[in-house]
Amino acid sequence: MSFDKPIFETKRYEKQLPIIGDMGQAKLSNASATVVGLGGLGNPAAQYLAAAGVGELVIVDGDSVALSNLNRQTLYDPGDVGEKKVKVAKARLSSFNPSIEITAVDDMVTEEGPTLPETDVLIGALDNFDTRHLLNEISIDRGIPYVHGAVEGSSGVLTVVVPGQTPCLNCIFPRDVDRRVEGYTTGTTTGVTGSLMANEGVKSLLDTGDLAAGYLLTCDLSHLEFEKVPLERNPDCEVCGSL
Repeated sequence: MSFDKPIFETKRYEKQLPIIGDMGQAKLSNASATVVGLGGLGNPAAQYLAAAGVGELVIVDGDSVALSNLNRQTLYDPGDVGEKKVKVAKARLSSFNPSIEITAVDDMVTEEGPTLPETDVLIGALDNFDTRHLLNEISIDRGIPYVHGAVEGSSGVLTVVVPGQTPCLNCIFPRDVDRRVEGYTTGTTTGVTGSLMANEGVKSLLDTGDLAAGYLLTCDLSHLEFEKVPLERNPDCEVCGSL
């Protein structure tokens, strides 16, 4: 199906243009975001960043689709089991919004690499603290916002690291403290938390609204309770203390 791009884009975004304006939409079109992890959090985060019209989306994951993913990872269906997540996700997101550019990195982020492309914001949709801390360090080194989210059971947490202004992830969850993640959760929990992560990513790109920066947003979806927990920078933090 062919389309006239200007008409297509105006119609596609007509429900958000009264909120963010033409300049805001142009900002998103010229902006870039990296989503690391294409699981339960990364799926809705990537989908809503694509839906908003973020011009360049980098998606990173080295895993393959498993049947047990399908209760919460809505980019995939049973026919995708065994396929690489980035391959399937890129095809679905490109089909969903053909006017944005998507770069797929089929790899896990480790100390050895890969070197992630430079983008305007990092979205950490991960299930382990080692990689979360690596993204935190990249955020500090590059001076770009880092949206951190996590889930367990029916609860989710979210914060935005703004280098030099807010506590970094190491201030909040010191790297030398052993933290184990069970990995059990519901699709609705990852859907809500991942959508909030995309929302923070869009707000950081537009430089509008109040970011979840300087506090940890916790949500208990079983009891529908949301709380903002204030955070403080650690002046002796080995990652951001010198900023």
